[in-house]
Amino acid sequence: VFSVHLSIQQINGSSIYQYLWSWTVNNDFSLEFGYLIDPLTSIMLILITTAGILVLIYSDNYMSHDEGYLRFFVYISFFNTSMLGLVTSSNLIQIFIFFGSLCECAPIY
Repeated sequence: VFSVHLSIQQINGSSIYQYLWSWTVNNDFSLEFGYLIDPLTSIMLILITTAGILVLIYSDNYMSHDEGYLRFFVYISFFNTSMLGLVTSSNLIQIFIFFGSLCECAPIY
């Protein structure tokens, strides 16, 4: 619902949203944390949330008798959160953090 609302705002011509928190402020160095939402990001938000929900619905019946049911859904939810964070990142440090967590939640079996 949130991603559809943001996409409608982007279609209506709303500006780019960017909210920043400063982690460190020094004379020469500033590290800021925030998010950036533009038209491409709003489309990707809809795509990621829709695909994530469809995977969760399909996997519920498929994994119902597996002993790793809960762990699987924790990994899938963490993967979706990492993808959303990766898409909305406003700087390269955040992209590195979310990409690293994205690789962590995709274990090799």
